[in-house]
Amino acid sequence: MNYKEMIKAFFLFFICFLTISCNKNMHIVIFDETQKNLIINYINYRKYKIKHIDNGNYITLKNINENILIEIISLLNLKMEIIEDNIVNRNTTRTIKGGPYLRQYLEITIENGMEILQDTSAVKLKYDPTHPDAIRDGEKEGYVQYPNIDLKKEYYDLMETVQLYNSMVEYIKNNYKQIAIVKVNMLKFNEIEHND
Repeated sequence: MNYKEMIKAFFLFFICFLTISCNKNMHIVIFDETQKNLIINYINYRKYKIKHIDNGNYITLKNINENILIEIISLLNLKMEIIEDNIVNRNTTRTIKGGPYLRQYLEITIENGMEILQDTSAVKLKYDPTHPDAIRDGEKEGYVQYPNIDLKKEYYDLMETVQLYNSMVEYIKNNYKQIAIVKVNMLKFNEIEHND
């Protein structure tokens, strides 16, 4: 092994040592139970040996490292994308598979891992016989099937997810200077119309 290879090997070892030794405790403010369950279920599903303490309004993750933090950030980003799809498709009455768009949601279990599922609860019916997707016969004739999306709930979930995402970004910026990551501005979602 020549001098340059030795230096390179030392730096690789040093970076690995820093990554391992920079495990810290993180306190996460929780806005509701679904957020708490999302993070805890993800950690359990990935079989990370991270102890968590439930303190009611916040949870403490013990010995968390930057790699796991980045994964959780990616998870929250995926959740925001799913919510955004729900909001964008709130008036989609026809999909490739037929029928209206069904609300999507993220579920994490130890048995099935991470899945994007469809909410199979009842769709909304609105009477509009002139609509091209109106039901043509039967007792629901003239009604249109709309997605089972509650716009207020979706925006509330989006706002909470953005807040959690941004608080984790702030933690990363303060504790892991080598990671470049930016907060999400809620104004980014202003392009999505709020009214039907």
